[in-house]
Amino acid sequence: MSGKPCTGNYSVQALAHKFQTDVARFEFPFAWGEEKKAPAIARSVMYAVLNGAANSLQISPSNIDATITQLSSSRATINIVDTVPGGAGYAKLIAKSIVTVLTSALDIVSRCECGEETSCYMCLRSYANQRFHDELSRGLAKQFLERVLLSSPEAPEEATVLAVSESLSPWNEAVMLGSEGVGDLAILLQRHDVTVPLVGADIGPDNQWIVELSWPGANVCVVTDLDSERDSWLGEHGWRVFAATPGDDLQSLADQILDSLKR
Repeated sequence: MSGKPCTGNYSVQALAHKFQTDVARFEFPFAWGEEKKAPAIARSVMYAVLNGAANSLQISPSNIDATITQLSSSRATINIVDTVPGGAGYAKLIAKSIVTVLTSALDIVSRCECGEETSCYMCLRSYANQRFHDELSRGLAKQFLERVLLSSPEAPEEATVLAVSESLSPWNEAVMLGSEGVGDLAILLQRHDVTVPLVGADIGPDNQWIVELSWPGANVCVVTDLDSERDSWLGEHGWRVFAATPGDDLQSLADQILDSLKR
């Protein structure tokens, strides 16, 4: 430790490990809510559902996880992921017991004694989601789940499983397993007559980088972070790089990608 300022280069790296597993995708008959509250509602409901599944089906919380896509869609969506490599059947079990899981989730957020505008470790919070603690609200989760379960006797049946698969198609991989920005972007792109992209491809001289979506034949790729070394290498080798992050104008980004793919 010299105490002198560091003058070296730096880059942001994303560490990842690929494994095949089961995913269950649930679509509800209405949207998450108004745009500003949608992320908080979605994450609050997602963690309520995960806890409801763990409690009602006796699943270890470490064996299941979830992602959110289509925040701006007219149909709220949650993707439940079996985190056991190869799948241990938990996603399929949750799919078969969705009403029980949602009922347990509503019970958790209804009975907790913390303020409805916030959350605690008895309802939504955990060590794994601590970066979202400030936005988690058991009240928001309660309102959404009540709407699903109590507003109509048909509502639970409408929260149907659209996909439970051991081998997802490339488009579904992008939509269901990608980050919020990539999932919504993939939904826009798949509406057009465009080649299905590679998902999570390794790239670089030693395959040291991963790009979220890529079309090697057109030298076009989508990333979600900033890495000057990676982007410089891609540029030198003729790649056009597009960054997708939540909050971006994804329709404009999709149009730019489609234009690049047509060249």
